[in-house]
Amino acid sequence: MKGYLRTVVLMYSMCCVFSLPLHRLIRRNVTNEKKNDTDFHVDVLADHIFETVARGRGQITHDDIVDYYKREWGYDDYRASEISFRYLLWGDRNGDHELTKDELKTALRNHYN
Repeated sequence: MKGYLRTVVLMYSMCCVFSLPLHRLIRRNVTNEKKNDTDFHVDVLADHIFETVARGRGQITHDDIVDYYKREWGYDDYRASEISFRYLLWGDRNGDHELTKDELKTALRNHYN
């Protein structure tokens, strides 16, 4: 009986030791797939904002983002301004209060994640 009990305890502990890292690996891969899907939508939205608002310029300002969300999404002044301030807070790396396309993508990733 002691030998059987030891075998059961050993098998249980082995299952726990091997299944936990496997579970973490699977969960991490599923999370990475979701981030990649989100990045696709971020790229499309950033391209659309730049095509609509930038008009050939390399950067967009707070007012450009506010105008975009008011015109395209029908947001009021307050909501569009809050979104624009968040994008500038999350994406502006050099402190010039303007966003390049890469900075806008960073801000959009923060917004949707």
